[in-house]
Amino acid sequence: MVTTRLVLPVATEESFVRFVGNYLAFFAEHSQPGDRFAGLYAPLHLKPGLVGSDVLILLDGDRADAGAMFDEFVAALSAGVMPGPVVLPVTRASYADTLANTYYAKGMPGFRVKARSGYLRRAYSEEQLRVLYRYLGDVRYLGESQVEFLPVGGAINAVAADATATPARDSFMKMLIHAAWRLPGDDERFIAWAREMYRELYAETGGVPVRNAANGGAYINYPDTDLTDPRWNTSGVPWYTLYYGDNYARLRRIKAAWDPNTVFRHGLSLDRPA
Repeated sequence: MVTTRLVLPVATEESFVRFVGNYLAFFAEHSQPGDRFAGLYAPLHLKPGLVGSDVLILLDGDRADAGAMFDEFVAALSAGVMPGPVVLPVTRASYADTLANTYYAKGMPGFRVKARSGYLRRAYSEEQLRVLYRYLGDVRYLGESQVEFLPVGGAINAVAADATATPARDSFMKMLIHAAWRLPGDDERFIAWAREMYRELYAETGGVPVRNAANGGAYINYPDTDLTDPRWNTSGVPWYTLYYGDNYARLRRIKAAWDPNTVFRHGLSLDRPA
């Protein structure tokens, strides 16, 4: 694997909107199964405080066109961004070493976390990107919190929506708000930051990513009980539709058959009353 980072250390609002917009547009264009960029994985991390951006670029270095793909990707993300992002030195490692030492972060014991997610079928609008900039520009949240964009699509989208539990088979990106802090006394402040940012991002659809031409719902591996709360979900669309789409009834039947005594249960488990 070829690995490097593309860093936009300090961003004005305009450079932030252009850079993140370029990033989303690139993956929206290259999300189909069989696309020549299917071997590129490049999650984007947006840190609060200085509003810096960090793209981790992972690419199959054995491809004959790896260099050309890398250059095209960097050029697409950098287009019109002033000052431009910085490319850090490139390293090469095996796939296993890359996952162990580069991609997966080390454990963060002691952190308290609030996570909120959304699948993108269409790139965020300029207005939505400005919402992100405003919340990420708040220096009170400098630390371990971040907003992440994680490319999906490719072979994932070659699977039918009802073939597995996960119906998100026509999205190109997953967004994660990851608020993280250590002190219980900061709970209210950090949770409010995550809640209000999310509500403004999805203001046009009741504060949540209702499935439509732009949104593909939410990701259950980042469970968020706010989706069950009418204070934060004013869309009228139930939480289980956001997560499971049309698969919910079938999954409830499977849950009842294999776990009739509800041994496995949590705030968003399938046996939760609708």
